[in-house]
Amino acid sequence: MTYLRTQQGWLYLATVMDAHTRQIVGWAMAQRMNTALFEEALLMGIKKRQPAEAVIVYFDQGSQYMSQAYQALLQRLGCIPSVSKRGYCYDNAMMESFFHSMKVECLYRHPVLPVEQTRSLIFNYSEGFYNQKRHHSSLNYLSPNDFDKLYSIP
Repeated sequence: MTYLRTQQGWLYLATVMDAHTRQIVGWAMAQRMNTALFEEALLMGIKKRQPAEAVIVYFDQGSQYMSQAYQALLQRLGCIPSVSKRGYCYDNAMMESFFHSMKVECLYRHPVLPVEQTRSLIFNYSEGFYNQKRHHSSLNYLSPNDFDKLYSIP
């Protein structure tokens, strides 16, 4: 989860990344940081990927992830939770890298915008650029979508 500054205050962005393809498969934005935000992002990711087997869901020890509601959702979906060690930022390196790229390549190129324009920018970056066009050295310089087409496990 990351914070995005808007003219109306903070906008919170929760995301779900497929660690194999680096695709952003689920995301949700809201002006309040609550468990529902994280649940919405996870549900979008599960719906988009439709995994045939249980998936491992990595997260930190934030209160929203550790809540009974989120843990119950993971259990209902058959997900395997994997919680990072307290204060160990390297467990979430791929997601933090995405947030950094998104802010530098997209958000910081604009003045602080209203909430709806910020939402639109983030949507266009994630769905229109990052997943479709942004090349990654860890993916043989392919975009996440192209890597997924070539190398996904059936």
